[in-house]
Amino acid sequence: MFLLKGKMKKWVGMITLVSLLLVSCESLTGGDAEAADTFGRMRTKWKETMTGGTAYDPKDPDIARRIGEIDGEVTNDKKSGYWDTLQKDAASAECKCLWTDLKNNGASAEITEAYDRLKAMALAYSTKGSGLEKNQNLKADIIRGLEWMGDNRYTVRKAYGNWWDWEIGAPLRLEDTMVLMYNDLTPEQRAKWIAAIDHHSPNQAGLGYEYWGANRVWRAKVHAVRGILDGNRDKLVMGRDGLSDLTDGHTGEKNVFKYVTSNDGFYADGSFVQHGEFAYNGGYGNSFLQELAGLMYLLKGTEWEVKDPETANVWKWVHDSFEPFLYKDGQLMDMVRGREISRYYFQDDVAGHKLISGIMRLSQVAPIEYAAEYKSMIKNWVANDPSFYDIATLNMLVLAKATVTHQSVKPKGELTQNKVFNQMARAVHHRPGFAFGLSMFSKRIANYEANPENLRGWYTGSGMTYLYNEDDTQYADEFWATVNPYRLPGTTVTQKAIKSGDQQGFTNPKDWVGGVSNGTFGAAGMDLASPWDPTLTAKKSWFMFDDEVVALGSDINSTDNNPVETIIDNRKINEDGSNALTVNGSEKPATLGWTESMTGVQWAHQAGNGEGADIGYYFPEGAANVKGLRESRKGKWGTINVLQAPPGNPEHTRNYLTLWFDHGTNPAGASYQYVLLPNKSAQQVGTYAANPDIRVLANNGSVHAVQENVSGVTAALFWNDGPMNAGGITVNKRSAVMTQVQGKELTVSISDPSRSEDGIIEVELAHEGVSTVSADPRITVTQTTPTIKMTVNAKDSLGAVMQATFTIPAHAVSFQDTAKYTWASSQIGELAAKGIVNGTGPNTFSPAANVTRADFISLLVRSLGLKAEPDMSFVDVSSAAYYAEAVGIAKRLGIAQGGEDGKFNPKMAISRQDMMVLISRALKAAGRSLEAGTPEDLSGFTDRGQVAAYAVDSAATLIKNKVVEGDGTKLKPLATATRAETAVLIYRIYTSK
Repeated sequence: MFLLKGKMKKWVGMITLVSLLLVSCESLTGGDAEAADTFGRMRTKWKETMTGGTAYDPKDPDIARRIGEIDGEVTNDKKSGYWDTLQKDAASAECKCLWTDLKNNGASAEITEAYDRLKAMALAYSTKGSGLEKNQNLKADIIRGLEWMGDNRYTVRKAYGNWWDWEIGAPLRLEDTMVLMYNDLTPEQRAKWIAAIDHHSPNQAGLGYEYWGANRVWRAKVHAVRGILDGNRDKLVMGRDGLSDLTDGHTGEKNVFKYVTSNDGFYADGSFVQHGEFAYNGGYGNSFLQELAGLMYLLKGTEWEVKDPETANVWKWVHDSFEPFLYKDGQLMDMVRGREISRYYFQDDVAGHKLISGIMRLSQVAPIEYAAEYKSMIKNWVANDPSFYDIATLNMLVLAKATVTHQSVKPKGELTQNKVFNQMARAVHHRPGFAFGLSMFSKRIANYEANPENLRGWYTGSGMTYLYNEDDTQYADEFWATVNPYRLPGTTVTQKAIKSGDQQGFTNPKDWVGGVSNGTFGAAGMDLASPWDPTLTAKKSWFMFDDEVVALGSDINSTDNNPVETIIDNRKINEDGSNALTVNGSEKPATLGWTESMTGVQWAHQAGNGEGADIGYYFPEGAANVKGLRESRKGKWGTINVLQAPPGNPEHTRNYLTLWFDHGTNPAGASYQYVLLPNKSAQQVGTYAANPDIRVLANNGSVHAVQENVSGVTAALFWNDGPMNAGGITVNKRSAVMTQVQGKELTVSISDPSRSEDGIIEVELAHEGVSTVSADPRITVTQTTPTIKMTVNAKDSLGAVMQATFTIPAHAVSFQDTAKYTWASSQIGELAAKGIVNGTGPNTFSPAANVTRADFISLLVRSLGLKAEPDMSFVDVSSAAYYAEAVGIAKRLGIAQGGEDGKFNPKMAISRQDMMVLISRALKAAGRSLEAGTPEDLSGFTDRGQVAAYAVDSAATLIKNKVVEGDGTKLKPLATATRAETAVLIYRIYTSK
């Protein structure tokens, strides 16, 4: 697929299918002379998806702005619009073209582009409220342009250039233009241009090309829209059945709705592959969704409605294949967009808005329950990023506004998830306040794709890491035009010069690439072999935990006589390049050009481009040697994309702060360790470094392993066959294993990233099991005591993650400072063993300290096991805070309501009466039924008059049900509670289940 110039035009042009406006039966039948005819109704329906129909108010500011943009693309004061620059009569005859920049008769992409411009002119002519609506001069020039193209370019002739333009790109745009202008065209004109379409796209199977994935969906749309132009039922059948691969004698092998296990399409783990070996959820997959949703919408309610039972998979794709790659404010992760990252007009926010539009369209054909979920997602994304309205089509704009303002649609909230995509060597990690992306390459997935596009995408698949936070333009705003392509974050590389496009499509000769996840946390690794330096190899891993990502590297070897580096980070910084860099507590110079080889680095902190964008770095080895560079870089889009450079190809300048390890020339067995700490302040990073939550258990040629203390997770990546162990995990061969202990339950997650032929993995865990709660069908538990043993059959699992859960004996935790609190120490120990309460240090609990509102909510949520999509609407609760998820769950469930100012006051010490109110609401949310109390139940307390009116009912109910007892004669409603007192109360609630 190729796109040309004009960011706004191109985005609109490529997603006409997803110009979503729910078209009512009344609007389809009223006033249109041909509406009684089936094909007429379908043409009107399709036209309205492009124009938005007539139901909107053109005076609405957002709609008026969009209409103005539609008009301005056609004609404007600068005389740069498509109509302004259209060559007519003698001028056209002289240049043998319609536009002087499109006169290469050997460039097929110019045919697609010319039809794109004619379609933009037809849209302005057909749009309600446009200054060009029904302009007769414009109409005449549109028709003359169509006639010229039909006589001189897109004719019944031998194709040249790129097949895609002839069979998909040009006919899609020509068909849309014919629908827009249908009543202004003669039957003879339509028949002539349809004949050209039929010549170049005669059937679904294609002209000597096996259509897979997005190309098959595009081709099906060509047939269906062509069918409604002249009422050709066979073409509509071809469009519908082409999706299921039931045309041209086929029996469904390439059915787009089915999951695939090789080649192009959707995989069961959420991966989407195009061109056989490239991760493309956000590129071809994005277009796939747009086109498929639009085609299903066009055919819905007709005799050609899509009824393939495999469409049940489509509804899952949103959750499994698209939502994980969309950050909260509409940024679509570049690691699944392939060549598109090099298109200056189509950066991550624009691509994200396109995906949101596709999901909107899908919500109009999906079953009710899925449609409701999609709208909840859409409301969250658009509310977080109102700039969606700036580039949405009229249809999308109207629908998005209706969704955002509809009271019954509740925003889903920020995604919290870890997911590995072993079929395409990718991993994502969403936590409150940030998301982390990892891009690798394997034997099946190539390093990067390039043609005349993405010419310097060399290292984008070589372990590049992406960190998304409140800096929502980090990977947009000229990033790819200016970033140093030899120093992409996360990669281990040399500084050897590489030619543009060199070694694109290179697959990894090493087979250990992939990871393991339990849905919340995960680990991934890659046995790296460099495409450009034949002897450069390394074992690289990433461990994704609650508020940190641990990166390990070992066995870094090279004999190519080139310097080898591992890039810790390379972040785009502010306009003057002055973002503070603090190392071991001291600030480094903030002037551009600064560079330094720093020794003894324990931790570092980089100030972000705004609140919620800081990043910390911790070095577990305690005395790392780190190089730093603060530089200004210049670059042009035309350097990385010679096909689609912007007009004039201007030079851009952006500033970067880079940190890296220098392994020297010809390293032998070099290694590294670092921890990313998103959204932490410099003080918090220093505190973390003094008392880290993680412990590196192994970083060698046999195993990489890390333990995370707060979440109870241990993960190990075993690189070789043969008995190996780390962190209480023993295996007999290559595998990825992760365990998590939560209270009395242990969950183990296992995968075989190497996809070994026999696939039988023996796993032993240094835990005693009481019973097996659940186990994947591929897991056979052979022993639970004194250790847990299991056999995992990973053969033909395609790297899938398998899980088992066990109950284990609870072991109480003791703290040094709770001994004198005899009335609370045992309860504190049991709750700590279950992971409900945490200490304040390695052996301390601080029992006399007051409890904050945030900590109390966290305890309630954990003890009652409350689950819900977090509502992050409290203005004083940062999404990066450790308590954010719990407070968000409590807000969603109506437990935490806050004040009229929208604040929760999370750090304020909580009063006893507020505790009682929250407990009462939480028990109700958990389904616990309590006998309602009355004011009489408070009569035994001498200070009952101090209880606020809003807390009386809650206090009375808890007293009546003996959840709260007071101290005999006093309730102390205004007093605060200590951590010890709170633990006893939480224990009482927990054990009353």
